[in-house]
Amino acid sequence: MSVTALVKARTKQDVRNFVWSSRYSDREWTFNGSGSAGGRKVSITMSGYVWGEEGQDLIVVYSGTGQSDDEPILIHGKADWLYDKQRKDYFTTDFRHAMKLGKNSFWGWVTGAEILVGGVVGAGGAVAGATVASGGVALGAAAWIGGAGAVAGSSALVSVSQAAKSLQESSAPVAAPALPARPEPPAKGEPLKPQEGKIIVAVSKDGRIEGSGPDAANAVSGSFDNKSGNAKGEVGRTEKK
Repeated sequence: MSVTALVKARTKQDVRNFVWSSRYSDREWTFNGSGSAGGRKVSITMSGYVWGEEGQDLIVVYSGTGQSDDEPILIHGKADWLYDKQRKDYFTTDFRHAMKLGKNSFWGWVTGAEILVGGVVGAGGAVAGATVASGGVALGAAAWIGGAGAVAGSSALVSVSQAAKSLQESSAPVAAPALPARPEPPAKGEPLKPQEGKIIVAVSKDGRIEGSGPDAANAVSGSFDNKSGNAKGEVGRTEKK
């Protein structure tokens, strides 16, 4: 979703029909996606790795390349997945996603401060009944995607991020915007809806993926299968409420 949001900022066009697929394990993952923005063909490929051991802070690093018509795309990202020693689990993540669009033109950033909560995925991808997640989110569960079915009393694991986005024209790298303040956990029973400046992603026990952000009309949907380590779906503009 960070990729499609920054491509939209560069092209001034909604990204549509961006189809993606992924393979993942407990440590590594690959991602491929392609679609269009205002008649421009957009394609990317990324791969990432999880550093650290269970019971410690984890670091997820990734990189990728792509094209937006004749413009090359370079992608670099890092997420710090923080271990809560008192609760002995993982509840928060800080991430930084950098993209260079063009040979010497635009630098884009999406940064976010994230919390993990439990919830119920309803019709149209709406998330309701959110509560702070507890238990089951472990490295051996294929990062937090694999932990979706292990959240006690919940049908989904949900990440909620306050996000900052920037795109600047520059021949030199541009510094990342500061991390935004971490969002507060939603009240129990409070539905989570698409919001400008927030990234919301839910992965459910039955293998569904739904989310939106960092632009309110930018959404992701898809499915995953932990037995095979495969996931697939689509990102792009949505009219869902």
